[in-house]
Amino acid sequence: MLTWGRPTRQGPVELASLSLEEIDRIDIQLKGQPIEPDTAVKQGQPIDLVFTSRQGEQFRVPFIEWPMANQWKKALQESLQALKSASS
Repeated sequence: MLTWGRPTRQGPVELASLSLEEIDRIDIQLKGQPIEPDTAVKQGQPIDLVFTSRQGEQFRVPFIEWPMANQWKKALQESLQALKSASS
């Protein structure tokens, strides 16, 4: 289960959750457009890690650091691939 929210000094708020089993694809988007891992991204540009469910619904997790978003994408894609392989 993935859970995320908007960070505040008191802790995360506006929490949302999604099961990894519901995810069909994971992308990173800049200004609403998918970008490749080698894309040059300026510091401070809003980046979204976008999960697309099997039903086509999209869930966006905002990031402010490109390297961190890319690391999360890689780790979650590996987990998603392992999950898909185990269920095949």
